[in-house]
Amino acid sequence: MTDRLYLSLALVAGLGYVVAVLGLKQAIRAGLGPWRLTVANSWIVALCYSPLFLLPGGDWAEIRWYQPLVVAVLLLTGNVLLLLALNRGDVSVATPILGTKVIFVAFLTVVVLGETVPLKWWIAAGLATAGIALLRTDESGGRRNLLATVVYSVGSAVLFALTDILIQKWVTPATFTRFVPVMCWMIALLSLGFVPFFRESLLAIPKPVWGYLGWGSCVLAGQSLLVMFILSRYGHATAVNIMYSTRGIWSVVLVWVFGRWIATQEERAADHQTMALRLVGASVLLVAVILVMI
Repeated sequence: MTDRLYLSLALVAGLGYVVAVLGLKQAIRAGLGPWRLTVANSWIVALCYSPLFLLPGGDWAEIRWYQPLVVAVLLLTGNVLLLLALNRGDVSVATPILGTKVIFVAFLTVVVLGETVPLKWWIAAGLATAGIALLRTDESGGRRNLLATVVYSVGSAVLFALTDILIQKWVTPATFTRFVPVMCWMIALLSLGFVPFFRESLLAIPKPVWGYLGWGSCVLAGQSLLVMFILSRYGHATAVNIMYSTRGIWSVVLVWVFGRWIATQEERAADHQTMALRLVGASVLLVAVILVMI
């Protein structure tokens, strides 16, 4: 597989993320709260990954017991901080800060992996972060809980970045079909700690909502698996994250093409200035992609 092809797979994963979020958003609009969403999503993803156990893989002894546990804790904590940033903070502040993940990935590549990040990738990472900020579609009135928003958002971005780095460091093509499903089942089990926060049980979720939840979670599992496969086999977490950040462009494109069915009221009511900013953001992201591809 050529470099160009693995970078293209990262683009496909970005599109998959947007499609997955469309399903999960429908479940949220139907009244599914963040804690039930987290638990249900974690168990659906774990079930989706379980067939990996049946595939050939390396010796279990090649995996240190703490490695999938560490990654599971980082991912689950990152998701909790993300939910706190988006639900209790100012979304217009959280969105661009969460986009700094790509910068943290580049930094941690140097610090944790000891690898050199090409100058053009640093530039592309900065452009990707700026592009994500311009592409944000969520606005909020006021600056509520500003400090908390910043703390939650930065914490989430750092933990997600560290997760990518550790997957590149610890997971190999031989151990991939062992490490990933074990990690996901650990996340599912750990997520049960959120059950006391439920207002209603999982059994109270209506069947139509399970449809959206199942669709979104399964697609999310597929695109996450693709990203982890790329990182474990080819590395280059910085380049992968720059390409993956184009999910912001995919989101705008899908809203533009299918907005009548999938866009929120706020997205349909976006003014010309907002649309112009999104166009600029998309252009900046495309420049970042070109820098990685050349």
